[in-house]
Amino acid sequence: MEEKKIIFRYDTLCITEGRYEFKRIYKRPWRVMLCGIFNMKLVVTLILAILFFVFCIPVLGGHLNAFAFLPVVFPVIFLSVMDYYEKHRNLIIQKEDIQSMSVKNDTLLIFYRKENNKATSAVKLVELKSDMLPDEVLESVFQ
Repeated sequence: MEEKKIIFRYDTLCITEGRYEFKRIYKRPWRVMLCGIFNMKLVVTLILAILFFVFCIPVLGGHLNAFAFLPVVFPVIFLSVMDYYEKHRNLIIQKEDIQSMSVKNDTLLIFYRKENNKATSAVKLVELKSDMLPDEVLESVFQ
């Protein structure tokens, strides 16, 4: 059984006959982690929640205070953190579970079926090194 290793910026990929195994080799900087957590989806959701409270609560006769935002802000941030963790965790994927791979903005996107539920798919994000070419990465992963 031949094992092939590809080293990315923060992860390494070990390819064997029937599976892809991702392991973290370097910890991501805080700036990169916070940019991944506070993405556009989170910002838009928080802005919509703030607009809802600003326009609807005074009309309904309520008082506008900071505590009214907490039931919306905390779950949105929690879901965003869990989404970030799911995309960047250590992972073993069977080759038959991989649906597609592509490279976008120096990031390898791998869409795969989850082990516990074959109907849903998930995404694994792997950052490429600056000297890696996207075509070479896809070619070496698929060989």
